[in-house]
Amino acid sequence: QRGHLGVGSGDVLGDVPQNRRRRHHLHAPIGSIIADSGARVAITADEFAETVDLVKATGRRIFHRAVDVRDYDGLTSAVTDGVAELGRLDVIVANAGIQHVQAIHEFDVAKWELIQKLMLTAPFLLTRAALPHMCDSGWGRIINISSAHGLRASEYKSAYVAAKHGLVGLTKAAALEYAATNVRVNAVAYASVDTPMFRGTVGTDPEQSARFVGLHP
Repeated sequence: QRGHLGVGSGDVLGDVPQNRRRRHHLHAPIGSIIADSGARVAITADEFAETVDLVKATGRRIFHRAVDVRDYDGLTSAVTDGVAELGRLDVIVANAGIQHVQAIHEFDVAKWELIQKLMLTAPFLLTRAALPHMCDSGWGRIINISSAHGLRASEYKSAYVAAKHGLVGLTKAAALEYAATNVRVNAVAYASVDTPMFRGTVGTDPEQSARFVGLHP
């Protein structure tokens, strides 16, 4: 059995099976899907009650703790304690994300800084905390949840686009640095998915929703 650590905060973009998609933030289905495969699960999301229930329903062990993912000491402690309780760390999934839509010349500076810390610095901190455990065991998989916005841009989403592009760059750098240690690092660039954050961005306008749906095959 492999260990798994997922880190999430609030609403994120990603793709999950249709039957698990509409009611959950992404960390909930990620946790339950990994548990279904036989893994033990640790989660540091800030809203993890539903995720804990989903994982426990599979009969798998779960370690859970609320952590500010911008706090390196707290994140490192959670990783260390999770490894101590579950035995090892093999896979991490970094999927924290928020959105703010505003023109650059008016963009709230505090929101910009928060998005960079949450969506770029936090995955770096999680990776930094996890790598010693993975390198010691000689096996590890780091999965960063990026976005189509990590590869292209949209107007009025400068902070989100910049953070996701940065996450792709971090992923590439880490992949090169740790390939020889059997630690693989990848980013997943999902398109739009019907999550609370997505609905908060496009609203409930059916024409807007249809336009986004039409962008994807």
